[in-house]
Amino acid sequence: MRAAQKLGVTAKDVEAVLKYMESRRDDRFVNERISLNVTGPAPAWDREQFWFVLLGCLLTSQQRSTTGSPVDRFLNPKDFALTLPGCASNTEATVREVLTIFGGIRFAPTIARRAASNLGWLEERGWAEVENWFRRLAQQRARAALPTDTANERCAARFAAAELDGIGPKQGRNLWQWLGLTRYEIPLDSRVAKWINKHLSVRVDKDQLPGHLYYEMILDYVQAVCAGANVLPCVFDAAAFDDSDTGESAARARRERGASVGTAPVTDARTLMTAERFGRCGLTSSATVSRTGENGREPSVAHDDCT
Repeated sequence: MRAAQKLGVTAKDVEAVLKYMESRRDDRFVNERISLNVTGPAPAWDREQFWFVLLGCLLTSQQRSTTGSPVDRFLNPKDFALTLPGCASNTEATVREVLTIFGGIRFAPTIARRAASNLGWLEERGWAEVENWFRRLAQQRARAALPTDTANERCAARFAAAELDGIGPKQGRNLWQWLGLTRYEIPLDSRVAKWINKHLSVRVDKDQLPGHLYYEMILDYVQAVCAGANVLPCVFDAAAFDDSDTGESAARARRERGASVGTAPVTDARTLMTAERFGRCGLTSSATVSRTGENGREPSVAHDDCT
């Protein structure tokens, strides 16, 4: 696999994140992310829970899920209509019909096809593999975060993107973070990219984020900036996700809260915003982002080297 380019981190980058995180320390979504992904107990394995989050990733991939939106209302865990038993037979037709009748949800046929493909793979051989990755991440999540946790988290994200239909580098990370298992590998969507472009020294091309190598190059940079600012990336993600205060973070917080298993009460971010440092980054001059891969095409990233 071709190595991704490394981007330099500046002192101004670190200072920008430090100041921003200080300004968001009382934010409810930030505090809930800390409880769900940092301080609370590790979640327990549950197939129904995994299925709910997987469908949530497919539903939120290319459409808004702000408070009160059709996707937000559909993903109410208490009234979720697409349970595993309910999807056991004629999965594609069932998902398509339920989404269509609910109304207001785009790409129902595509989501239904991908859901059926994923459930077929899970039932054939995937459940054991998914549970194995879940337990590996849960073992890390049950203790304080360590710099070495990044390797397993990245491998789990690559695994999800390689095996699950409709799951790319962003949703491969959203999947495990939504389940409350990860702290370093975060979903970089257009909202987080917008914050980076506005406040930091690199410029993210959101059209290139679906490419694995480009995505991981930007994520390496974000992790390095967060290391310099002494903040866990998952906490930074919660703060930057809805910087424009559109209501997206409130909806996302409710979904994550409803999907979590065995979580702790909200912890004050003023004491746990930074958590433990996971490595020091070098302070260098600013860098620009260039396309990776040959002939304008990015090679795929395999997860075979993850053991």
